[in-house]
Amino acid sequence: MGSWIGPAIVAAVIVGIFTVAGWFVTASLALRAEQRRRREKARDFRIALRAEIMSELANLEAYDRISLDQPAAEASAGAQPVPFIPTGSRNRIFEAIVGEIYILPEPVIEPLVRYGRQRDILEGLGEDLRRLAAGEASQARIQSLFDDYLKLRKGLKSLAEDVVAILSRTD
Repeated sequence: MGSWIGPAIVAAVIVGIFTVAGWFVTASLALRAEQRRRREKARDFRIALRAEIMSELANLEAYDRISLDQPAAEASAGAQPVPFIPTGSRNRIFEAIVGEIYILPEPVIEPLVRYGRQRDILEGLGEDLRRLAAGEASQARIQSLFDDYLKLRKGLKSLAEDVVAILSRTD
């Protein structure tokens, strides 16, 4: 029985062992490279999102410095104020990566989604207010919705601050 185990068989077994070991090493190296690329991509996403949200936060803070009581003061003076609701800019970075949000660390995803949803709600309410102000809606209804808009805006500012803090900690 030992006669059939010749040098060719031994060489074939050794080659087979080295081939299998090479597959495992190659797979391991490819997995590590993929993990490194994923970490780099997640880091790049966090940096870009933080920059975009910080820009939005700066806009929210600038708007807060404008007198938000002006429509109420005009109404008490007998004027019929129509609140001005500027059209918001698109969150291009958020829109671009929303399909790959799963790459981000778990503690980042939930607050980021809440921020995005709040921003969408705020934009929708702003569109509704602009449409109502151009129509025949009562001033009381417009003022009530504007008050809601301002509350949502403050909530968005708070969410933006939270997301920026979380994105800064996870770098």
